[in-house]
Amino acid sequence: MLHLDETEIKTCPLCVGFSHLYSVENSTAWNGEWIIKCVECEIEIRRAYVFDPTRKTGDREKNRVKREIIRVWEKRVYGT
Repeated sequence: MLHLDETEIKTCPLCVGFSHLYSVENSTAWNGEWIIKCVECEIEIRRAYVFDPTRKTGDREKNRVKREIIRVWEKRVYGT
C-alpha cells in the first residue's frame, strides 16, 4: 500500500516542481521501498528495504533507507 510521508524534501532537481516522499510496504513479504516523485515531471527515485517485524531492527533499517533516499534527492547525487 502506498503511503504519503509528511517529511519535507527539496523540490525537483529538473523542473523545480513539488516532490513527495512515499512509503510502499508489503507486509506479506516483509519488505518495502521509499519513493520520491516529482508531481510535475514525474521523475522518481526508489530505494528498497527489508525488515523483520519480529525484531526491533526493522524500523531502524526502514529509517536508514529513508535518510539515504532523502540525502540522494537533496544533494542530487544519483547512481549511488
